[in-house]
Amino acid sequence: MHQIQRRLHADVIVVPIMESATLDGVGPRVAEAAIGSTPLTYFPTPYEEMRLKPYGIADSRRNRMEFRKLGRLQVAAIGLGTARTFDVASTHDIAVRRQIIDQCLTHQVTLIDSSPMYGRSEDVIGRTTEGRREHFQLATKVWCQGQAQGEAQIAQSFRRLKTTYIDVLQIHNLLDWRTHLVTLERLRDQGSIGVIGITHYSTSAYPTMLEIMRSGRIDTIQIPYHVGERSCEAKVLPVAEERGIGVIVMEPLAKGRYAK
Repeated sequence: MHQIQRRLHADVIVVPIMESATLDGVGPRVAEAAIGSTPLTYFPTPYEEMRLKPYGIADSRRNRMEFRKLGRLQVAAIGLGTARTFDVASTHDIAVRRQIIDQCLTHQVTLIDSSPMYGRSEDVIGRTTEGRREHFQLATKVWCQGQAQGEAQIAQSFRRLKTTYIDVLQIHNLLDWRTHLVTLERLRDQGSIGVIGITHYSTSAYPTMLEIMRSGRIDTIQIPYHVGERSCEAKVLPVAEERGIGVIVMEPLAKGRYAK
């Protein structure tokens, strides 16, 4: 992942989301390990150390998170994905998720990604970030058909997340995207959400995504990108760079394959 990101032009914003919960039976432990480990902190390369040391900069940057521009937002270079990981209900399990959020604060992981598709995730995020909401950028999605149902689902997300403002709201898997895009644009104009975007897990959706990206109506996309899946480099990332669209990476560890 580090090598892939080094290849990108500086204007392409790539924010990996740690989707560690897909490892059956070890989701919470992997999530806790991931947000407390070195991939979440910034370590200068040997060349950077040599270049910065005379100025006393290298040491001050060690252990600090990189931040990148995502639309109008300034977000941590690593985000926390909550698919399955935060779909919990027991007091004990929620307490563990609160510890994960504590570690996010410690390591400056500010972007937390969810979706109505993720079961109780939004509710658990709302409960574990309550009282410290200002330290995070919350991202969720709309995942349904029809304007009325979409508006109701978005209203429910606000309630579950215990917030009056959602930083990133995307259309999950392009479901009824023409309808929902109008709603998201209205909410953004009203100041209820920050940036809007689209997502899809399949590369077969790239032609439609490219059409929407070129329309100038979105700020972000969320797509799979890792060392085994780099097809987005051909067309999607160049258009993102050209249009100033932020790229949120799903499955940067290929559903845990590269974490074993």
